[in-house]
Amino acid sequence: MTGNAMQLDGTHHQRRSPRLKLFLPGEMIVRGASSRVHLLNLSTGGALVHAPTPVSPGSSVIIHFAREARAARVAWVDGQRAGLCFTTPLSDEGVRQVVAA
Repeated sequence: MTGNAMQLDGTHHQRRSPRLKLFLPGEMIVRGASSRVHLLNLSTGGALVHAPTPVSPGSSVIIHFAREARAARVAWVDGQRAGLCFTTPLSDEGVRQVVAA
């Protein structure tokens, strides 16, 4: 990744909203198996998570955090960090509420 772009499916996409740093516990469900994760940043379109259990790029997941549950796709993986792209974006207000909590 370079600058403000994320590589998805071989092309670069500009981020539409800023990423907000946080350290928030959550739960990620992959193929029916649940594991604890920590959200490291959040935007309307996705999140960066630290996931001790390995995940694969392209996997469909459900991520639970701060009274939210979002379907997402794993966009990329680097060690125990994974970039998630939400299927349905959070609203700007939704992001602000999560960060404020």
